[in-house]
Amino acid sequence: MRKVDLLTLVKSLINEGVGSKKLKMKSGKLEVELIEMNANHEKLQHSYNEVIEYKSLVQKDGEYSLSS
Repeated sequence: MRKVDLLTLVKSLINEGVGSKKLKMKSGKLEVELIEMNANHEKLQHSYNEVIEYKSLVQKDGEYSLSS
């Protein structure tokens, strides 16, 4: 969830008169989701970097094989 979406959600909950207890519960759940999303993003970024590295190695190996 983007920060803008989170801010919009909080503002709408406040405008609807949601109590602070419910708001704290909701923000806690959203915080857990954001932490999980950040962890997933880091894993995806790591995997992407590995794929790029492997692709580069395969290309270099192909160039070497052709020149031999």
